[in-house]
Amino acid sequence: MNAMPFIEQLRHWAHTRADHDAVFVGEKRLSYADLAAGMGGASGPRFALIEEENGADLAQAFCAGLVDHGIVGVLDTHWPGRVRDSVRAAALDWARKSLASPSSSDVFLLGFSSGTSGVPKGFVRSRSSWASSLLASMAHFSLSPDDVTLAPGPGAASMNLYALAECLASGSTFIGLEHFSARAGLTAIDKHQATRLVLVPSVLGLFADAAGRVGHQALGIRSIVCAGSALPPQTLAAARQWAPNARIEQYYGAAELGFVAANVLAPAPPGQILVHSVTQGQSESEDAGVGLPFDGVEVAILDATGEQLPCGQPGSIFVRSPYVCDAYAWGDDALAFTRVPAGNGESDWCTVRDQGFLDAHGQLHVLGRESDMVLVAGNNVYPQEIESVLAEGAQSGSVIVTGTKDDRRGQKLVVGLDAHDPRFASVLSSGEVPQALRTQATLLPFTHRPALYFALTELPYTDSGKLSRALLAAWIEDGDGRALQLR
Repeated sequence: MNAMPFIEQLRHWAHTRADHDAVFVGEKRLSYADLAAGMGGASGPRFALIEEENGADLAQAFCAGLVDHGIVGVLDTHWPGRVRDSVRAAALDWARKSLASPSSSDVFLLGFSSGTSGVPKGFVRSRSSWASSLLASMAHFSLSPDDVTLAPGPGAASMNLYALAECLASGSTFIGLEHFSARAGLTAIDKHQATRLVLVPSVLGLFADAAGRVGHQALGIRSIVCAGSALPPQTLAAARQWAPNARIEQYYGAAELGFVAANVLAPAPPGQILVHSVTQGQSESEDAGVGLPFDGVEVAILDATGEQLPCGQPGSIFVRSPYVCDAYAWGDDALAFTRVPAGNGESDWCTVRDQGFLDAHGQLHVLGRESDMVLVAGNNVYPQEIESVLAEGAQSGSVIVTGTKDDRRGQKLVVGLDAHDPRFASVLSSGEVPQALRTQATLLPFTHRPALYFALTELPYTDSGKLSRALLAAWIEDGDGRALQLR
């Protein structure tokens, strides 16, 4: 295969709808003809390491780098300088060793894990993995040439690079933000008449809350594709108010695994909220997990010995699919992406060591990353379970749970409360834990009850917009002023 499938499709659209908007970021617009003209040509394998701020130039460089046998890597310009320097050196060293190898002929992307701590890992993706994925996701999300997709996150993030590729493969329009803010996002939605959003739950919450404050409604949004972490019920409710005509399409996946499982929540009839493409008759108020396995994906829950676990019993989530990455280029510590040979000529089982279980309906439920698990007096506690009880039952605002060191119990559970959430408006002035949370915590087993609560003057986001439990733990252990202990 000489080029990525979306590059061939891009050239097709450049001939059939040359002046149609392909990419719009800030004030810079690129038509399909512009993108195709800027790609040029090349012969033989080569590696392009892209270091561009969010903008149309990043999209142009990404497409140009993939022509013929091109391989690209996109550095996040928001990483600290020392992190970028380390990743750049590792990427160039990998390229020198790999380009001469025949095994690199199907490689197109050198991706990077989050850069919030240590040197991000590099992972390798094949053209065939995205070729299969693009066909499946465009059908699943019903993407059409008339769609206008806003992906407000960092252009270097895998989720947003993939959204760009989906748009170019389908002949639709990709919108990005030069500088992120909820106001800029709402403005872009109106200016470009966006029909589709691709974003993480925390950003969806920011958009919906900002829209609520100014009375903004996004009636033209038909689809909201949400991934990266659990979708809190209060965010879902706010999004329903803001974009009442949108199906909210939640999926679970990972940069290394691609799509794994998905739910499609259709717009609700008046006074009713229903879940579609889940179990017939199941209401949204029930815990539907993250959905059924994505088309072409097999999911199994395995224990530490590799034995498959029965329904309802938690263990490591393993997948077998055509969408997974090839391997790590560097940084493989056997603690994240892992392949386990299946034998009998079958495809490998792969995992990033997320924990979860399958219910009797085949729905996948995700408990969290194994590395997020908190060990309290010998008991395994998954923060997402605690967050669910505290946030849903108490109808409270944003909460994030993590573990910090404890001399007696090994670790203790701590809770961060978003001090800017109106539902926690009193925490900074009173310095006290809301009584509703204290009451709700009594529903948890003793070992699962939080020891301390903190008001957060800002939320601990990764560069890609995900809430980071590890970063919150570091703030608390370091006495960072962004986490203020409550009584």
